[in-house]
Amino acid sequence: AVGWIATGVAWCVQGGYGTPFLLELGLKPHTVNYVWLAGPITGIIAQPLVGTLSDKIGRRKPFIIFGAIAAFCTMNIFANTKLLKNMAHGATIAAAVAITTFWLNDFCINIYMAPMRTLVTDRISTHQQIDAMAWFSVFGGVGAVIAFGLGSITSNVPVLYFVGSVLVLLSCAAMMKLVRENV
Repeated sequence: AVGWIATGVAWCVQGGYGTPFLLELGLKPHTVNYVWLAGPITGIIAQPLVGTLSDKIGRRKPFIIFGAIAAFCTMNIFANTKLLKNMAHGATIAAAVAITTFWLNDFCINIYMAPMRTLVTDRISTHQQIDAMAWFSVFGGVGAVIAFGLGSITSNVPVLYFVGSVLVLLSCAAMMKLVRENV
């Protein structure tokens, strides 16, 4: 469940600081609303797709590793799109890159979330699964507290996203180390 810190951090960094950042880039509020459709839409696509693929190959960890590394990349590209604003047509390019990486980040988060939950059913007996899912909630809450705590220390979006993305990698790596996979 320690890997679920990654989920709490990633969602809360994005949830707490994504909208103000997108507005700063020049997106209109109604456009930002459409950007936020990323979570539910990518979840509807990514989770069944990743679940099916990981079931077919019988492995969960490769998806968790790929999703965490990809989320690290998308979080940092998103947070630094403001640098593109200074180029010719930069505002348009920055907005397009920000929207694209926002959606890709949601997809990547879903890529590592689905197999984390599935590892519980793979590794833990049925009567322990309720407790395990409760621990997922606890660790997700810890990740949320960390993310919003970071925001009380700094409002620098690239720093927040970088620290958040490192925490995603570290908590997913901890889960990889602590949980054996049925192979």
